[in-house]
Amino acid sequence: MSRVEIRNLVKKFGSTLAVDQVSLDVGDGEFFSLLGASGCGKTTTLRCVAGLETPSGGGILLDGQDVARVPAWDRNCGMVFQNYALFPHMTVADNVAYGLMARRYRKAGLLGRMGWLVRAVSACLPSEDLIRVREALAMVELEGLEERRPGQLSGGQQQRVALARALVIRPRVLLFDEPLGALDARLRVKMRQEIRRIQRRAGITTLYVTHDQEEALAVSDRIAVMNHGRVVQVGPPEELYLRPRTRFLADFIGLTNLFSACPEGPGRVQLLEGPVLPTTHAIPAQGTFSVAVRPESLRLLGAGEEAPGSFTGRVQLRMFMGSTVKYVVASGPLEWTVAAPLASAAERIGMGDEVRVGLQPEDLLVLEGSE
Repeated sequence: MSRVEIRNLVKKFGSTLAVDQVSLDVGDGEFFSLLGASGCGKTTTLRCVAGLETPSGGGILLDGQDVARVPAWDRNCGMVFQNYALFPHMTVADNVAYGLMARRYRKAGLLGRMGWLVRAVSACLPSEDLIRVREALAMVELEGLEERRPGQLSGGQQQRVALARALVIRPRVLLFDEPLGALDARLRVKMRQEIRRIQRRAGITTLYVTHDQEEALAVSDRIAVMNHGRVVQVGPPEELYLRPRTRFLADFIGLTNLFSACPEGPGRVQLLEGPVLPTTHAIPAQGTFSVAVRPESLRLLGAGEEAPGSFTGRVQLRMFMGSTVKYVVASGPLEWTVAAPLASAAERIGMGDEVRVGLQPEDLLVLEGSE
């Protein structure tokens, strides 16, 4: 296991600042994700760690050693790309063994390199490499497929081959660049579970890049959310989802109700063009700020039910989502999304019905700044 430290990382492409003073610590054996929209700098940060991009400034430390100027092949990082980058003419075993062969080739002298070229062309692997290849394929549950070629495999199997190729070199750090982007939705869910299971079993420190919020929440020990080349917030998935500090993060991760508000006395906020609602969170003394509440934190109140914060509205839209039913409720000029469990009495509410919506004060979040 290894520790990754990124210190004030800067990367410029001409006049474009792709990564702006990013600092992160990834602990031994941690599954750490970089999450953000396209162009936020997450993949560039990963490529700097891998050695595929040279930083314009800052440092990258692996186990305390600054590797910012160390070539990619000397960092011992395993990388899984979005397009897998498998050699179509090679068998599964040869694809997995490629990194081992390349390392032996670089370390050999002139005659030794000629010998390794002959071995590579003839697909003649040393016995110790064959053992490691079989171990890596067993780890990703591809035993018995050594002689197949990538074109004979499903998308999920190809993804596993790419993962085995990264694991076989026994890397200090495992890097993933949008590894599930080419898979369909159902297979993505299955493969993210497999990646997490394999990572836990191997105990390898992992840096994972994705734009998929659900994916990051499902697999990560911690997540760094990026925007415009900067880190917005770092924390465990539960913290980022339940306690976002900024409007950008509340809006980016999951569905939420976002409104502008102003203070209305201790523990109370006045939504602009909306009701006065209670909150347990710190409120700015003056000015306009943002508040947020998750749809699942709102309740459709039945007759006689009360809540510390409540308001009335009319159902504009009803969406069946399987385990939940989502309602869009209009209250004055504001629209609220409410997620109700399927088994609750709320499921009998239909389009156009008048309802009362309630929330608990701790669920109304007060956010910092405009982003």
